[in-house]
Amino acid sequence: IRVLESFRRLAPKAEIQTVIIFFTIASKPGIRMKDLEKNLGLGSSAISRQVLLLSERSYKRDGDGDFERGLDLVVTATDPFDARSKVVTLTPRGRRLYEQLVNQEEYS
Repeated sequence: IRVLESFRRLAPKAEIQTVIIFFTIASKPGIRMKDLEKNLGLGSSAISRQVLLLSERSYKRDGDGDFERGLDLVVTATDPFDARSKVVTLTPRGRRLYEQLVNQEEYS
């Protein structure tokens, strides 16, 4: 519950699914998007939406039609071993949040 509360301070509408994906990425840096799908039993669209929310730019649009800011906790890149795949890692901000949550510190 503490973890979800910390996320909700960053993103008031964050779902438990978002938190689970974040912790999976933190525990397996460089995980492929397809492996997130397999490991968590979620579809590609659900994974994509949640990873975008965790990224710098969200999948959601504001009233002007521009993309909303994401949480800037993860970044995606092309898999160096398979150009058709994307891998996901934590940003410095994501690593700080992960360390604070693991060490039960208050995130600010």
